[in-house]
Amino acid sequence: MTIEANGTQFIRFYKFMASNENVTYEYQYLVNKYTGELFTYYSDGTMHSLIKQ
Repeated sequence: MTIEANGTQFIRFYKFMASNENVTYEYQYLVNKYTGELFTYYSDGTMHSLIKQ
């Protein structure tokens, strides 16, 4: 599945759900189609690079 965010195309390759007693979280791992950079995408709309610190 291809996802577009901030003008960049990403390919989603893994999605999972996690929860505690109060909240369910959705995590997705995305890879930038053009640079290969790997990101974690959270359900609140934030993205964090797994390559750049």
